[in-house]
Amino acid sequence: MESIDIRDFGGQGLDLEQRLAAERALRVTNAGKPVAVILSTSEASSAPCIEAPDPARGRLAIKRNQQEWIELGMEELTMEEINAEIKAYRRERDGD
Repeated sequence: MESIDIRDFGGQGLDLEQRLAAERALRVTNAGKPVAVILSTSEASSAPCIEAPDPARGRLAIKRNQQEWIELGMEELTMEEINAEIKAYRRERDGD
């Protein structure tokens, strides 16, 4: 993946568009460190791309939750205990 420094971003509109058309993605850096990725898109395809959840972030969130559950000793819960926790949370949330 090609890189572009964030300081070079300003006046490169057309060049940036042409580079994206060729590369499909550009890594944006600041002082040589990656800070963002720009993906090529079109008017028709941009909305689904933006609105779709990021699978990598979802997997990371699940992994964090699993680690937290292990640290709290919750990996040993039975399905009955899990369902009871869910029911209690919903009662509290809904004010029942």
